[in-house]
Amino acid sequence: MANIIKLCNISFINTLKTQPYDIIETVLKCASELNERSILVLTNVHQYLSVSQFQELVRLIETLDLSTLLIEFSEKKKSDYYENCRYYYIDQDFIDWRQE
Repeated sequence: MANIIKLCNISFINTLKTQPYDIIETVLKCASELNERSILVLTNVHQYLSVSQFQELVRLIETLDLSTLLIEFSEKKKSDYYENCRYYYIDQDFIDWRQE
């Protein structure tokens, strides 16, 4: 499938590539339209989105029924971003600080 997409030279139009949230939303909606069933992995999303945008992203993922893993590399807990998520904080000593 990836080779077919590459061969056809399919890409997103430039107007969609302006804001980080818009880019992520477009990718997720495309995955949903293509009926993607594998786990989508996004890293360091909190660095590009406000708390409200992040919460909107979580709602979008739930609405689209996508399996998504968000990996954030940070030395600080940012639990305010992850109110509606299953959140696991692992510190530099690899201690798991689960918020359940």
